[in-house]
Amino acid sequence: GDFLRGFKMFGSLFKPYVRYCLEEEGCMEYMRGLLRDNDLFRAYVTWAEKHPQCQRLKLSDMLAKPHQRLTKYPLLLKSVLRRTDEPRAKEAVVTMIDSAERFIHHVNACMRQRQGG
Repeated sequence: GDFLRGFKMFGSLFKPYVRYCLEEEGCMEYMRGLLRDNDLFRAYVTWAEKHPQCQRLKLSDMLAKPHQRLTKYPLLLKSVLRRTDEPRAKEAVVTMIDSAERFIHHVNACMRQRQGG
């Protein structure tokens, strides 16, 4: 019930991801410039990346995480589907997969449009 309703609203719940993904490359470029040109920023990032909460990830890895997370939802749901026997539950999971995949296609289309192709 609630789980399915949440996935039916996937597009509106994850709307901020569209802008994030569109801005991701610009953020990466900005970060690379700061790491190259700003000693204080470079020192801070080096210090922060050693913090246990960063789980040994680089700043660039952390910036890419939200985009990568999006692509994992359909994979997770397909795994759930393979282990689901009840027909109505299967139908609900298929609906969730479709909702997540449509949103990912929308994000990818926006990114292609922004890149001019």
